[in-house]
Parts: sequence; C-alpha cells; structure tokens
Amino acid sequence: MFKKPEPKDILLIARETFVTDILPFLPNEKRYTAAMIANAMAICRRQISGTEPCAERALLDAVYGKESKKTFAEFASDLRSGTISEITHPALPDQMMAALRIELTVSNPKFRE
Repeated sequence: MFKKPEPKDILLIARETFVTDILPFLPNEKRYTAAMIANAMAICRRQISGTEPCAERALLDAVYGKESKKTFAEFASDLRSGTISEITHPALPDQMMAALRIELTVSNPKFRE
C-alpha cells in the first residue's frame, strides 16, 4: 500500500512552497495579506499536531478528575462564578499557565522566545 502523507506534512510543504515560490514575487501591497495566509497555514499545522487539545483536557482532568466530562466552557463558567479558584485548587495558576504555554506554542511560538 502507498503511504499517505500526513495533513500536517502537506500543510508544511504547501506553506514552504508558498513562502518561497510565491510570496517574494507579489507586489508590496499584497505581501502583508500573503504573510497572514502563511502564518495561518503554520498555525493550522501546529493545531493538527494535537498538543493544544491535550493541554486543555489535562487542565480539565486536573481540576475535575479524569472521569469528568466537563467542557472548557463549563470551566470558564466555574471560574467566573468562583466555584473553581486558587483557594479550591491551589495548583490552578500553575496548571493554567502550563496550558497557556502550550496554546502559545501553537498559536504564536515567537511570543515565547
């Protein structure tokens, strides 16, 4: 059987080709838009890698337990209402920071440099 390329690898090749073979030849007024497209492709590739949902699930599991089916929206609601807080979960700030670091690694890796 033929090995199918992974979607993240297809996006990588498409982005590299776009950045190398197309972007440099665009008129100046189109380069910003083209750079945004290239950045969106890079974000999608990192999202496909799947680390972000794992970080979100790890945070929810740490707060509610592994058996819980709570969603991130419910977590946000519990934070706003005070049901979940640093008082009820002392490790919460560190757990949220770890999830944020992973999210930034996906959405804006240069921010962390």
